[in-house]
Amino acid sequence: MRRKNRSVKVRRQTRRRRVAKAVYRLLCFLLVLGAGALALTVFFKVETVEVVGDTRYPADELRQTLGVEKGDNLFFWGKTAGIGRLLAKYPYLDEVRVKRSLPDTLVLSVTECVPRAAIRSGDGYFLIDPKGKLLEEVTADGVGDLPLISGVTLGDAGVGQILGEKGDEGRTQLFTLLGALTDAGLMGEVDFINLDSLLDIRVGYQGRFDVQFGAITGLDRKIRFLQTVVDERLSPSDVGIIDLRDETRARFRPGTLESVAQSAGTALQPAQGTPPQDTQPAGQEDGQQDGGDTAA
Repeated sequence: MRRKNRSVKVRRQTRRRRVAKAVYRLLCFLLVLGAGALALTVFFKVETVEVVGDTRYPADELRQTLGVEKGDNLFFWGKTAGIGRLLAKYPYLDEVRVKRSLPDTLVLSVTECVPRAAIRSGDGYFLIDPKGKLLEEVTADGVGDLPLISGVTLGDAGVGQILGEKGDEGRTQLFTLLGALTDAGLMGEVDFINLDSLLDIRVGYQGRFDVQFGAITGLDRKIRFLQTVVDERLSPSDVGIIDLRDETRARFRPGTLESVAQSAGTALQPAQGTPPQDTQPAGQEDGQQDGGDTAA
């Protein structure tokens, strides 16, 4: 009986020691946590907001919109809301990042969207980036050398928003085409993009070629064919049609600058121009002779 009582007593003492240790650890953790929170609150105050990146927007204006005041806590300010305000107010901003540089600096890093094309809107045009973001509305003079797009509607989108309606196939194929041409480094030489028919997509290239992609399928291979034909098979004086509708080969047919421009459909018509004219079916343009193939 005494042995049993002694065993119970030992177990109770052991349990008390464990509880005491757990309480001690918890108190230590709370003390450390409180000291850390106090240090963050008292010592880490914003003194400087540094703006990094090339942008058309004044740095002081960006700082003001970000909404950080001198003396705000470096950790506990409205970062998400501040970035949201910047993206909503300045349509040319593409990426916005805010990082802490201890002990007292916030670094605001920005990158800008690059206009890659233009799409008609009433009497003017919207400039868009490869993701379809509407950057600004301009007159014809503001389009410059950017390629013009036909066959895609703006929908209800305004500056700073994505053109068209979600699920619209024309919009999806435009984004795919813009991305592929940009990745290949070809957008700087594109004159127009005609998406009036998604089975007969046409792109003006270097001011002298009507590039007939047909459907969007096999786009990467078709773009490689285009580069090979222009760089290795054709001379600087050649004008005409580069037919990429067959995914296994590229064909060139001589044409004229007029036939190339006609292939643009409504894209090259002025904002207040005449109604679009019917374009000839693919394969019926000037110069039916086969000027050479590039096969897969």
